[in-house]
Amino acid sequence: MVNLHIVLPGIFIEPESREVPFQKMIFFGDGDTDIPSMKMVRHQGGFSIAVFDQNKWSDSRTQSKVEKLIAEERANYVVPAVYEEGSQLDVTVKGLLQLFKRKGI
Repeated sequence: MVNLHIVLPGIFIEPESREVPFQKMIFFGDGDTDIPSMKMVRHQGGFSIAVFDQNKWSDSRTQSKVEKLIAEERANYVVPAVYEEGSQLDVTVKGLLQLFKRKGI
């Protein structure tokens, strides 16, 4: 079951009062504007997954962006944006969900 929550801008909620703590979050980012959120979720104990267009993998700019996301600790995982059963993204998310279950998160 996936829980989606609306966050009101400018409203601070104490960590212990949050319905979903950062440790239970998986943030998916697919563009440069998502990078600050990916880093925040990651540094607060959650996980961030950067997805990229696999058709652009041979472009050196794409590879440089991936290297930078990893080197600057902005994303935990960087995978092609393929949303199919058995894709790297699917396996990564399923692994994280199993991690949550194992740790009782």
